[in-house]
Amino acid sequence: MSEPMIELTSVTKEYHLASGPVTVLDKVDLTIPRGDIVALRGVSGSGKSTLLHLLGAIDRPTSGTVKVDGLDLSSLTPAGQSDFRARSIGFVFQFFNLMPTLTIAENVSSALEPLRVNRRERDEAVRVSLASVGLMDQANKYPAQLSGGQQQRAAIARAIAKKPPVLLADEPTGALDVNTAGVVLDYLGKMQSEMGCTLIIATHDPVVSDFTKTVYRVGGGELVRER
Repeated sequence: MSEPMIELTSVTKEYHLASGPVTVLDKVDLTIPRGDIVALRGVSGSGKSTLLHLLGAIDRPTSGTVKVDGLDLSSLTPAGQSDFRARSIGFVFQFFNLMPTLTIAENVSSALEPLRVNRRERDEAVRVSLASVGLMDQANKYPAQLSGGQQQRAAIARAIAKKPPVLLADEPTGALDVNTAGVVLDYLGKMQSEMGCTLIIATHDPVVSDFTKTVYRVGGGELVRER
């Protein structure tokens, strides 16, 4: 087994609601090798997205340790978390999260702005990313002018433009029909293979689970390996 990219040790995440505390993850342990493709399977509200948010330094655990590439995310300041996300994490969301007033090329370019790369390097990264997902001919269009599948491919291009070591996809096929979902999964697999990144997909779709070689079931505060 290769060295771990993701390490969770006794991670608990609680939310405090008006009705009382709710434990979404309860002393969860998880190790994901570098370059693996993993599905987190579970119904809505099971904790899949919460787990992705912990891995992406969007949220912090109530207790326990989350490490990504050896870095303890709990040790980061808010500014450090932002820098970590900008440099190390690519996000792909179910509903794309593209800025409607920006062109597709501008949406992809926006992911590189926090890295302060020069204009030439940024333009080249945008070109390569859009070409990788077959959208160079759509670069100057706006999100509303694209189909759902094209928008999701644009979201993938935005996520991979900085070549992150970790790619997190939250229900990336949830808003797509079966055929389009297959196309998007093919592109995700292609990008993972080309970049060698660690790809983690939260899903309730069995087709996505079949796409990955490692599957965990999330629910009831637990994380159980199924394959």
